[in-house]
Amino acid sequence: MASKEGDESKETERVSGGTYYQILGVPPNANSDDIKNSYRKLALKLHPDKNRDDPNATERFQELAEAYEVLIDPERRQAYDQNSDFILRAFAEGGDVGEDGSRDSFLSVPSSRTFWCLMVDAALNDDGKSVAAYAQQLEDEIFSELLNGGVCGFTMLHFAAFSGKHRSVQALIELGANVNAKTQPLCVTPSQQFCRPTPLDLTTFVQNKRARELTQRALQAADGVYGGVDMAKLEPVWQGLIRHQLLLIKEEVVKFTQKIPLEVRRFLRKEPRWREVIHFPGEDAASMERRRTKKALRVWSKKLQWVVLGDPSAELKHRWGVRAWNGLLAYASWWLFSFDYREACRRSWCRYCL
Repeated sequence: MASKEGDESKETERVSGGTYYQILGVPPNANSDDIKNSYRKLALKLHPDKNRDDPNATERFQELAEAYEVLIDPERRQAYDQNSDFILRAFAEGGDVGEDGSRDSFLSVPSSRTFWCLMVDAALNDDGKSVAAYAQQLEDEIFSELLNGGVCGFTMLHFAAFSGKHRSVQALIELGANVNAKTQPLCVTPSQQFCRPTPLDLTTFVQNKRARELTQRALQAADGVYGGVDMAKLEPVWQGLIRHQLLLIKEEVVKFTQKIPLEVRRFLRKEPRWREVIHFPGEDAASMERRRTKKALRVWSKKLQWVVLGDPSAELKHRWGVRAWNGLLAYASWWLFSFDYREACRRSWCRYCL
């Protein structure tokens, strides 16, 4: 009897908070009959009237109904699948190298990918000390890239907020994480391009009330704001999509970190001379220097563009004011120095002829 109750509690836990396929307990290639049968079985089991002692019964039942409504509709299911698959592709393609040997994504750099996955894993486990320890072993510019980098815009702070890990949130804020960072547009349809949640938006998904409040308090104390996305009123299909995307990336991170031996994790966490001992394939000194040079050139080109064309984040009139001023300076320089230049050229030419 006890084992039966254990199985039931395990199944109830499994169907809550996962992807739509996990909630219904069916594989991604399940047909409509399988989806209907699984829904009917779970609906009878999870109905609030049969689980009055469970405070989360209503939420679990609504989650089940939401998953069924999306997956039973071919068009909505297709949209859900298409908008989720590109995360796995982005993670898998992170190791690809361009034709010129360049690596644009931090995921393509073996050590950066390893540290990012270890940090995300620590953040998901609410281990702020490990996150800080890993950060101390990295150079400032590399850690800054990892702190702000993510898959499809999801940073470490997004994961910590989504999971309600307030200790990790606090540790990341102290390390300089951007509390108001927005993800990339999560939906391909034009009407949903506004859907770019901040870490504070993602706390909506935290089921535990106390964990949610502590996480929100930590973010708001650091001037965190909502990103203009009313998650409560967002269509269920897009709510599920956001949750699905985060869970897929989380799954990839867990798979990656499980392959790293425990002694290597401990060494990377504590030893600042890890580069001298651990060799990451394809990451020699020359390639690292090329990557740094390329990054520095990108930074300076952006600064030069900012000086010449104006700050892209400023108002349009201010940007045009900067451009007009630069044009005026260019004309004044030509007017002041062009006559001397022509005269000097003429005299030098005459001396050459003589």
